[in-house]
Amino acid sequence: MKIIGLDKLQNKDLKNAITKTLKQNIANNLYQTSEFAIVQNPSGVYPKFEIYPLAQAKIPLKKICAILTDMDGTTTTTETLCLYSLAEMIRLITNHNIEKLDQKKDYPNIIGNSTTKHVEYLINKYQEDIDTKEFIKKYIEAVLWTVKNSADQKRKNEVIANSKNTGTYQILENIIGQDISKFKNPKSIIIKCLKNMGKINLNRFEYKVKAAIDIYYANYHQILKQISNGKSQELSTKLTAGKALIKPMNYISTFLPLIKGVLGEEAEYFGKNSEEKSVLKRLGKYFQDNPVKIGLVTSSIFYEADIVLTEIFRKINSDIKHWNVSSKVKQKALKIFSSYNSFYDVVVTADDSHEIRLKPHRDLYSIALYKLGIPQKEFKYVIGFEDSESGTIAIRAAGVGLSIGLPFDDTKGHNLAAAKHIMKNGLYEFVHKHRFLLESLLG
Repeated sequence: MKIIGLDKLQNKDLKNAITKTLKQNIANNLYQTSEFAIVQNPSGVYPKFEIYPLAQAKIPLKKICAILTDMDGTTTTTETLCLYSLAEMIRLITNHNIEKLDQKKDYPNIIGNSTTKHVEYLINKYQEDIDTKEFIKKYIEAVLWTVKNSADQKRKNEVIANSKNTGTYQILENIIGQDISKFKNPKSIIIKCLKNMGKINLNRFEYKVKAAIDIYYANYHQILKQISNGKSQELSTKLTAGKALIKPMNYISTFLPLIKGVLGEEAEYFGKNSEEKSVLKRLGKYFQDNPVKIGLVTSSIFYEADIVLTEIFRKINSDIKHWNVSSKVKQKALKIFSSYNSFYDVVVTADDSHEIRLKPHRDLYSIALYKLGIPQKEFKYVIGFEDSESGTIAIRAAGVGLSIGLPFDDTKGHNLAAAKHIMKNGLYEFVHKHRFLLESLLG
């Protein structure tokens, strides 16, 4: 029996009780699996953790009926922006002038899960170094920016609710004298607020976390807003030494048109040698003759996913114009890749669930399967691709046994024990070495 996450529990008696109970349930045929995952809930949520049975995979596959992929780190490079914004949040509220967070110690805890779990980890780690005055100042700035500038109404509502819990909203309302989004001089408002900082309650751990989340989102969304306004190149020079902020992950520009079936045998165009061309030609024909449903599942909120995916598909659409394929295939591809909505059968974001039910909980993937209309008996013909520990668990917890781990530089320290296969060379390895694990293409 395998229990992922058991080592994270501190109580030895509790560990033994869980192990004993699961063994008994397996013996009584209550589960069709001997693999489980313990998923920790955010603080304030009952119970503290939940136990998920993990679906098994039967390979090779006789067919594929659906393919599910993550966004940040699997489809796009935007995990870098998330990590930058988390590090910036810590810089703003503490005395640490860190360039980036620790890849080995921090990254496994701040990639792939909900923003709440990421921030809980960071607040726990750095709470002794928090500068209370700076924390409150940056929190007020985040509240004011969000209610004034955010294009995401749900985020505005959450910020207002959080600020009411901490007493910040009431202070702002008294100072501004009307709807707090009507303010005109933010510097003056912040100075007046700081004179009343004793009335702002950030003493509770949950309030600290929510305030830090609001600071994180304000910074991240300011970056995304500038990208959507065409300032991507300018920002990349400042934030990532000139590297593109949003671009497809390695091999995605080949993988997506391949699984969409738009290439047919002309998929061989993407091969670098005769063997690669042969594999791609056969796969191209398979997906052309056997269309699959395709879903994208992300713990990012819709506002973020919309900007990121729009940018990604703009880049792919631009690349298509230079493909050395027939005019018929090119025109078909241009139409399908004109927008992410034309490509994906479903896009599931954090807005489809709730912050407390994101990966590694199964909810987002269960929602995707439900919206795609995949019956449970067909789950064994679904493939899920994820780059993080939380993501690989969520796929299998949702009933999809074939969870494929695609670690990249920032997630190479993750425990991907829940993945059925780990592709160290990414999607390229899965396509060319494993050939989608299709029975008809192996051998």
